[in-house]
Amino acid sequence: MPKPVHLSLLMLMVISTASAQQTPALGIDVAGEFAFVRIQYDSYYGGGFYGGPWLTDFPASDQNFLRGVSRLTNVRVMDEDFC
Repeated sequence: MPKPVHLSLLMLMVISTASAQQTPALGIDVAGEFAFVRIQYDSYYGGGFYGGPWLTDFPASDQNFLRGVSRLTNVRVMDEDFC
């Protein structure tokens, strides 16, 4: 390979390595491997009574699910809430 190609490949490797080591942009401590996300959407017009089925046992059910995943597997879960 010619020298310009070697130099280009070297620069590409250095830049990609440096960008991969940056911290997350949100400043969130990502100590976990798994994050549970509940996505809410409106499947019918008019909503519902007091938030409908989405608020049945929120956030207790989400926290209980994450405790179970953490206890029954070797997966580290994120315990920070993003509500």
